[in-house]
Amino acid sequence: MLGGTDGGSAGIDGILSPAQVAQAVIDGLREESFLILPHEQVEQYHLNKAQNYNRWIGGMRKLRRSMSPPKLP
Repeated sequence: MLGGTDGGSAGIDGILSPAQVAQAVIDGLREESFLILPHEQVEQYHLNKAQNYNRWIGGMRKLRRSMSPPKLP
């Protein structure tokens, strides 16, 4: 899915394999979790977003400006 790219914004904190995500989903279902977050950093992203939405939006804009535009095929 990300072949030939650096993963864009997803590549900043690491990209999980499909098997890792599938295992996280299986574990979450087994534990009857409402919110399954396969990547350990995502929980902090959700907390940051909820605690100060305007700051989060500003951070996302800054991140987008720092990245190269996507290359279309």
